[in-house]
Amino acid sequence: MLKKFLKDAKGVVAIEFGFILPIIVIVAAQTLQFGWSIYVNHALLDAVRSTTRSVSVGEIEMADASATISSRLMVNISGVTVQTTSTEDPDTVTITASVPKANVSISDILGMFQSGQLTSSSTMRLE
Repeated sequence: MLKKFLKDAKGVVAIEFGFILPIIVIVAAQTLQFGWSIYVNHALLDAVRSTTRSVSVGEIEMADASATISSRLMVNISGVTVQTTSTEDPDTVTITASVPKANVSISDILGMFQSGQLTSSSTMRLE
């Protein structure tokens, strides 16, 4: 009876799949999270760059930069912080926006994207 039990391979694939499935799910979720973070970083950079351009050509005022970045951001994210900086050169404008990585997280199973900031900055000459 013991020999028959040891030769019986029914259900082995299901058990092996049960061992591998959590790893596959974690890798897929972290891949999605990484891609989403890159997308949000690009959207933030695009919003900062276009707002800096609008300020540099005089379309909007520096005081409206925060609201403009929020409206141009293609994704709905809370906690966006905008900082406008005047440099030593009075002919340039610098705008920096950042968002906590925790606010960008969608499926962060391992907690890798919970600390830190996504930051984008742009500097342009005033025209």
